[in-house]
Amino acid sequence: MESPRAAARLRKAFRYPDDIQDSQEPEAIDEEEQERLIRQLQKQNDQSNEFWLVRLLDFLAAYYWQVRLACIFAMSSFGMTAYVLLFIPSGGPKMALFPRTDLSPAQKFVPYMNGVLSLLIGLNGLSWKDRLSAPDGFWIVSWMPLVILATVIVARKVLVEVNPDELWDLKYELRGA
Repeated sequence: MESPRAAARLRKAFRYPDDIQDSQEPEAIDEEEQERLIRQLQKQNDQSNEFWLVRLLDFLAAYYWQVRLACIFAMSSFGMTAYVLLFIPSGGPKMALFPRTDLSPAQKFVPYMNGVLSLLIGLNGLSWKDRLSAPDGFWIVSWMPLVILATVIVARKVLVEVNPDELWDLKYELRGA
């Protein structure tokens, strides 16, 4: 004979005969009601899809435009750094950052504009640090224009201190035997 515990596990919940009948037989609806219901569900689905598609496009447009704009500014900063490196002549060691007085206004102000732009790009990247939607490491990479500009300026200052004309004066006047 079964134990009372085993019998308790095998018991099923009591249901009224009406509940069993309703759950087994679906309610029949005619073709017009079916078509109307299908059209209504299709309309709701289309509205839901349109709503989420618009939200997704809004998010992507805002996100990618911010990233693209930061990248465009970074590329223009790199271009200005190349301009500083290639087209702005160096001066003597006793002069300021860009010491020549015969420079055009563009040559005078491009390094300072580039510094400000590089700093703004870096600060913008710092604001992306805690965002979940930002690419990994984007805030670190955004400091790269400022680092490259600083490297170029320091290298120019170091190279200005070595004057080839002074080296000719220091040359030994020794003659071979």
